[in-house]
Amino acid sequence: MKTKLLLLKLFLTLSVTAQQVYYTIPGANGNNGQVRDIITSGSTLYVSVGAYSNTGTFPLRKAILSLNTTQSSVSAQEVFIGSSPGVANLALNQNILRVNGGLSNIDFYDIDLNQALPTTPTIVSGLPVTGIHNHVFYQNNFIYASNIGNSTTLELFLPLQTLNIPSVLWDAEVLNDTLYYTTSDNTNLYAIDLTSATATPQIVHTDIDEIVAIEVSANYIHYGTFQGAKIKRLNRTTNAVTTLATIPPSGNTFVDFPRAVEVIGNQVFYAPGAGELYAIVDNTLSINDFDTTKLTVFPNPVIDQLHVTADTTIKSFSIFSVLGKEIMIGDSPTTIDVSQLKSGMYFIKINSEKGSITKQFIKK
Repeated sequence: MKTKLLLLKLFLTLSVTAQQVYYTIPGANGNNGQVRDIITSGSTLYVSVGAYSNTGTFPLRKAILSLNTTQSSVSAQEVFIGSSPGVANLALNQNILRVNGGLSNIDFYDIDLNQALPTTPTIVSGLPVTGIHNHVFYQNNFIYASNIGNSTTLELFLPLQTLNIPSVLWDAEVLNDTLYYTTSDNTNLYAIDLTSATATPQIVHTDIDEIVAIEVSANYIHYGTFQGAKIKRLNRTTNAVTTLATIPPSGNTFVDFPRAVEVIGNQVFYAPGAGELYAIVDNTLSINDFDTTKLTVFPNPVIDQLHVTADTTIKSFSIFSVLGKEIMIGDSPTTIDVSQLKSGMYFIKINSEKGSITKQFIKK
């Protein structure tokens, strides 16, 4: 029995690598910038930042940066940089990155990632808002929260209904047809069925450390906490919670807590407001999480339409040249139009609820 316990303890120790600073947002005069949000598309991280300077000097700017996580040497590309609009929360719908300016700016802006970068955002009109919190896409539906008039009452706009919520929408994630979200009451993680006009929110998990940022998959929920600035993993089968990391304290609780948590493969990325993007490797995500024999990419060779089938929900994909250059990204693919690709060999990386796998294919 003691031997089994020791082996279990050793496995848990080896299942997560040590926390590392993955990237530091540059500011002015030796100070860091400020992270507002992070989101993933394939192997790319998009980071919204404030107090940013690409020269190390004033003036400070607001920006959205992209980081290619397949590169051995991490560097950032500027997607947008400017003094206005402000940037806070991010949502992605295919190649459109939608951003808002937080509580002080009620407008949404869209950035076309197919344009030459950095590019200029375009304002989104027609949304009935008087104050903006977080937001997310469900298929082509846009889900967001807003104040009602000048009151403190908040509404959460869903495809089939509108809900009153008790406080600020901190984070939101969609998995299949379910919206998972946290509010600034923080203790509870909620879920609601998006296919029903009468569904009511259900409490999925409660943590007294106060849940702020979430990343949801079929088997696990990774989340960050306000109290203690911790990164935790919830096993959705056993309900066991494991603390994976603690963000080093700066002395300011309102800066230390993670603004967002994202997972690419078995890497968990998260960022406090202080300007450092952290990463750990969670090896439990690569253990029995993606049965590669049940993922198929066909036809191969392909002329125009590449089809993907799997025994799990596919979240996104990236296509790379043989030189490792990312040339196409997208969300939830079942059929991918590759007719514009030149003839030759390519690699497609599929990110699913269970992990990531890379397949080779040939374009005729």
